[in-house]
Amino acid sequence: MAGLMQPQPMQPQQPAAESGEEAPNVSAEEQNAYNQFVANGHLMIYDGKTFPRMLDTLKGGDPVEALAMASATLVKQLSQSARKQGRGIPGDVMLHGGKELFEELAELQKDAGFANLEGEQLEGAWYRALDLFRGMAEQDGSLDMQAVNQDMQTLVEADQQGTLDQIMPGVTRTQTSQTQTPRR
Repeated sequence: MAGLMQPQPMQPQQPAAESGEEAPNVSAEEQNAYNQFVANGHLMIYDGKTFPRMLDTLKGGDPVEALAMASATLVKQLSQSARKQGRGIPGDVMLHGGKELFEELAELQKDAGFANLEGEQLEGAWYRALDLFRGMAEQDGSLDMQAVNQDMQTLVEADQQGTLDQIMPGVTRTQTSQTQTPRR
């Protein structure tokens, strides 16, 4: 199921100067990987066999935990499916594509009448999903902790130098300096 879709061709884009928009900071290959990842995620969410289980997970007791678990499990399944096919999914594709799928699941959770998470609750569910995914990936050995630590060091240095917004647009220094250190 997942990983079986062929990447969709990119639509021609106007140059940034002509369209008045910023130029995308991803290559066509990265965009195709992202599109395929998200499309495969949608197939897994709405597949006739998995959809009822997805709803059951989203309906779970604590809505924040339910959304986080559904999201982490979905991304983990997509990752495992790709690995079984001999394909890797770049980390940034999993992160950004996972965020889009997380938002889709939050909307599904809302539309089903289970919960309407917003603001800090939604943000908390996202961070919990990331933590759950990390734990799952550590358990099965698919997480390269050396690369994770290096990425974290890069983020810390960028935060200290005031350049974090160049790496992660939209994240302000105030937000990062007020967050807690991730649990181990």
